[in-house]
Amino acid sequence: AWDEAPINTKIIRYADVVLIAAEAAVMSGNNAKALQYINMIRKRARMCGDPGNAVPADLTGTVTLDQVKHERRVELALEGQRFFDLVRWGDAKAKLTGMVRTGDGYVIEFVPGKHEFFPIPQSEIDKSGGKLKQYEGW
Repeated sequence: AWDEAPINTKIIRYADVVLIAAEAAVMSGNNAKALQYINMIRKRARMCGDPGNAVPADLTGTVTLDQVKHERRVELALEGQRFFDLVRWGDAKAKLTGMVRTGDGYVIEFVPGKHEFFPIPQSEIDKSGGKLKQYEGW
């Protein structure tokens, strides 16, 4: 079964793929494509059958990277993508540092050069016969 495979399977929703394409279009200066992709996502969201649906109307004009960031944040909320988006955009330190994690006042600090990477499991380092080295800081 798929859940017993020795590899991690990454499932990507179509909306994620469309938003990746929108981001690439903005970054390459193709505003018409970026606008098309963002509006595809919004159109699908409006089709939920709820007459009181508060999904914004189609975008018009120039699409900015900030608008793509917002669309990714709301469309992919709670799907585990946000951290990777923030790292990719270089926004992680500003957005994640200072968040209070617990009631005892523990404050999270994002450390550039360390927290972009997850530590390599020690069991994998051991199996590599010395070929793998842990990331600095871990």
